[in-house]
Amino acid sequence: MAGKSWRVSFVEKVDAEFGQKSGPRKRGTDCTVAVTDGTITQRIIVRIYADNISRGAKQADAVVAYMHSLLDSGWTPAQYKREPGEPTVPTRFDVPLRIDREPWWRFW
Repeated sequence: MAGKSWRVSFVEKVDAEFGQKSGPRKRGTDCTVAVTDGTITQRIIVRIYADNISRGAKQADAVVAYMHSLLDSGWTPAQYKREPGEPTVPTRFDVPLRIDREPWWRFW
């Protein structure tokens, strides 16, 4: 569904320790986001681990930006399997800068 316009909103989060397939438990957060195309809204749980570079206040921005990157790559909410840790924000995911205001030079 390339070209479709998606809106992603951060809803809530739950901090926890998650079991790993290999190794000790790992701290992280399961974040719920609402994804809508204007007709249908679906809630998706996105995991982000505590060792991610986007911690603290940037955590919600990283989750929303990652969800947008998935949607832009062609992933759709219909592919969501509701499995723990799916999807998960990559540890080194770079949150793009967004400017939601007019450029300074337009104020003159």
